[in-house]
Amino acid sequence: MTPGRRAAALGAVFLAALAVRLLWVRAADPGPLKGDAAEYFAYAGSLRAGRFAGPGGERAARMPGYPAFVAGVQTLFGEGPRPVLRAQAVVGAAGAVATALAVEAAASTPWGVAAGLAAALARDSAEPAGWPLSEALFAALLAAAFAAPGLRRPGPAARAAAAGLLWGAAFLTRPEVLPLGALALALLPVSGVGASRRDAAVGLAALALAPALWAARNLAVLGRPLPATSSSATVRYLGLRHPAEALGLSRAPRYEPPADVGELERGPGYAAAERALRAELGTAGVAKARLLNAGSIWYPFLPAYDAAFVFLLPLWAAGLWAARRRPGLWAAALLPPALTGVYCLYGGFASRYRFGFAPALLLVAGVGAAAAWERLGGRRAAAALAVWAAANAALFAAAPRARELALSVKAALF
Repeated sequence: MTPGRRAAALGAVFLAALAVRLLWVRAADPGPLKGDAAEYFAYAGSLRAGRFAGPGGERAARMPGYPAFVAGVQTLFGEGPRPVLRAQAVVGAAGAVATALAVEAAASTPWGVAAGLAAALARDSAEPAGWPLSEALFAALLAAAFAAPGLRRPGPAARAAAAGLLWGAAFLTRPEVLPLGALALALLPVSGVGASRRDAAVGLAALALAPALWAARNLAVLGRPLPATSSSATVRYLGLRHPAEALGLSRAPRYEPPADVGELERGPGYAAAERALRAELGTAGVAKARLLNAGSIWYPFLPAYDAAFVFLLPLWAAGLWAARRRPGLWAAALLPPALTGVYCLYGGFASRYRFGFAPALLLVAGVGAAAAWERLGGRRAAAALAVWAAANAALFAAAPRARELALSVKAALF
């Protein structure tokens, strides 16, 4: 592909991604913010006033990445969630281009463009633009972090530093990604991107800036160098409590800390409540709750059938097989199952958690598609993809009945 056609193709990816995301934003109804969204925007408002604090005065219950993004957008473009959602559409469109560049470096330009178009159109990649939550920003940062090491310019040290800073920004948005970012950077010398061990060290140093600065801030503000948030015990308890309540496994009242307990002193109470809940549920009950959390992340009805997500799954599996001998893909291959494990413990049952790792799934699926095309031959691979697409289209047409069947299976299991 000539440079001109490549630039035009990447431009088309961006425009298609932007158009789809703006449609999701237009259809969104943020309404009165509540839950996680209300907390994020409260932190953003306090940040604009010169103090990073939540609605209850908490200083580190949330990571600062998304509130800082919200505060910046609102400072430039006005109050309310709408300007933030539009900015997320632009950031998400850039993330689709980054996905194209990452797959281009790992496979070829045509496959990169195909992956970029998939990122532009797929629901898991596009819908988060219409949510006043951190997934859209997190996914775009991940896509950019995956793409940076394989760019054609500048030199490898600068690319490694850029990747480290992007992984650090992703950490400041969602801290669970830190080990995988470190793995991706440590493997740069064997990733086929022309990086040396020294370049990898530069990238790791750039990554280390984010947790170091955040810990230093927490030491100065709270007197303790928290590496992530002050709410880890809280979300671990709720990550078990929410599915236990949904499954009717617990009748005990939900634990609430005393009003006079400080932010840093709430952890032991939540930890004790989690131990009591685990004892009440027993091994089988805990397993059911964790299984519900994991299953919901990969559940294909939101409530409509997510045909793009299901279509990509066998390509992702093919990419996992191809990645076993390609260290540059290990972090991307590990990210979806690793984050699924984290959200089983610290999240709860919510399909939107997979929105964040969509770039990793798309990157590995793009490599898997290229590998399958090469192994099977173009004609056979195209026929297989056509059959699989037709099956997904048929299932999409029968989605209401298919969802009823899925719910009956869930009822039988739980």
